[in-house]
Amino acid sequence: MTLVAHLADIHLGYRQYGLAEREQDIYESFEETVEKILEEHAKTVVISGDLFHSPRPPIRALYVAKKCFEKLSTHGVRIFCVLGDHDIPRRIGEWNPVAFFKDWLLTHVNGQVVEFDQDGVKTVLAGLDKPPLVAVERARQKLEEMSRKASGLEGRKILITHVPLRGSADDLSVDSLPSGFDYYALGHEHIRKVMKKSGGVAAYPGSIEILSRDEIPVWTKDGKGFYLVDLTSPELEPTPIDLKHVRPQAVYEVHLSQPLTEILEWVSSQSKKPIVHLNVKDSDVDAKKLREVIDLLRSHGCLEIRYRRAVAETVVSFEQLLGRGQPAFDIEAIIKQSISQAQLSQEETELTVTIYKIFHNEGEQALKEYILKRARK
Repeated sequence: MTLVAHLADIHLGYRQYGLAEREQDIYESFEETVEKILEEHAKTVVISGDLFHSPRPPIRALYVAKKCFEKLSTHGVRIFCVLGDHDIPRRIGEWNPVAFFKDWLLTHVNGQVVEFDQDGVKTVLAGLDKPPLVAVERARQKLEEMSRKASGLEGRKILITHVPLRGSADDLSVDSLPSGFDYYALGHEHIRKVMKKSGGVAAYPGSIEILSRDEIPVWTKDGKGFYLVDLTSPELEPTPIDLKHVRPQAVYEVHLSQPLTEILEWVSSQSKKPIVHLNVKDSDVDAKKLREVIDLLRSHGCLEIRYRRAVAETVVSFEQLLGRGQPAFDIEAIIKQSISQAQLSQEETELTVTIYKIFHNEGEQALKEYILKRARK
């Protein structure tokens, strides 16, 4: 076997709920990932974006990344990566955090096609960072250019990029990626997913830790970790490798006056202090009783308790939402509805939505560039 490890959405430095323990969890999961890569004797690692949670990560996040990359490099493991939206600086001229390791411990393959030989298997690898909305058309052209170049080269062909499963018409998504690759190593979606794509296989390995409550049902069923891909197999179907040290999380519906026996039994069975999410079904929530429930769960070993009022609507999982292709919170629809009374044209409405998306996702500088670009037309 000639193995490639496919990782994505690591989010080093993320302190979920403001807890130092959650930041540490991600470091430990990444370190466990590196150990498992070495145990499986993979000689190539691809990271499909969002190595860091912020373009200005804490010093410890940089240190953990350096330590892990050095360990892989010492064992002869190549590392290739692209940037996700969390890695990309919001200001022009700022360096991204991956630049610290570039051409030293890893290769940043944005817009490049790289050839190498691994255990006698020729491999062609192309990569593209998550493009800003103002550069999507250039990104499409670059992808087509890399596809053409890769098609003329011998070997198993891999494309690494960071795109959503489904995107708007003015953004990249899986459907907009070019054909010609055997394996599409994708990042952005935090749940595992494998699908056929243009004669090849496209895969999201998901995040290495639970980063939102919507991921909990899928983690319970499918686990968290990364993928291994055997370049010698006829079809590059990835094999999931699960991590053991993911902090357990669970969602329970409760009435505050009822016993918490099931929850307490689950909490006591965990080797790591869990996080419990409560859907409180009481019509009138008694703040004192809620405080007592939270204190009871903490006293039995919960790291954190999150709660919300249960609603009458059907609860839909993140995986189901992806299957429907509909977002849980459609900001575009809300904006369009809010400005409908202004009697703007369809073009003006779409421009308003685009301006919001650029500012929200990419910052003020990207919005200035977009406005200047439109002004020159």
